[in-house]
Amino acid sequence: MKKVKVPVVDEYVHHLFVHGNEAHNFALFSGLTFPTVLHYYSDTQAIVLLEHDYDDASFDMHTQFEYIVQEDFKEFVNSLRDQKSRLCLLDVADDKRLVQLSPQEQAELLYVAHKKETFRSPFYHTLKNRFVYLSDESERIAKLYFREYDEMMRLIVHLFNQLAIQKTRTSMFFRRRVQQVVPELLHEQFQLFEELIEDGALLSLARMGDGSFRLELREIADPSFPDEIMEDVETYLAQPTIGLLPFIARSKLEDLK
Repeated sequence: MKKVKVPVVDEYVHHLFVHGNEAHNFALFSGLTFPTVLHYYSDTQAIVLLEHDYDDASFDMHTQFEYIVQEDFKEFVNSLRDQKSRLCLLDVADDKRLVQLSPQEQAELLYVAHKKETFRSPFYHTLKNRFVYLSDESERIAKLYFREYDEMMRLIVHLFNQLAIQKTRTSMFFRRRVQQVVPELLHEQFQLFEELIEDGALLSLARMGDGSFRLELREIADPSFPDEIMEDVETYLAQPTIGLLPFIARSKLEDLK
């Protein structure tokens, strides 16, 4: 009988720690940055900047909050690479909605920026906002509030799919037109592990020796210092996996740019 060769992991592409809190509609992340969040919420029209070091934001006279609109997003994201700062920001359906915020609502948002927590839901009918993002200076740890908690799982799947596609494109850079195999992690696969995410988990994207991808899931329940997990990631990788999710290969004919 011919022995089947078991693929070996030759590279880890990315690690993500996540600890969900459905009761309060937020999750803690290590390995998630704001550009990924913005890419997921790609139809965002404006962002209110409650804590930042960006110099070219617009100013709202009513709230005295600074904000940026869609045409400023690229410059803002580029500034994050060069300048590390604490972030507290949220999306808004339209910057003109800021004038409708009551003094109480303005105070609540300032509380979020100061305390990094909420005393009631940070989502307002006035703003129609969908997320609130907070991070430390290096984005080693990020806290993300979701209007719809189900978006957390979809965001994670989006992150790993984008990373796998980028890795695939990089390895095929010199080819003009190919029958590209696009790796995809299905949301339905990942959703089975939602309870694990609630307990705390390390998610590791691995590229196998045959070029395929898989997501490895390991339980890390209630770590004392979640911002330090990536510094000791090799120790966690020695722990047994709770789940192994293969990426589905889909063929797509396209021009690689």
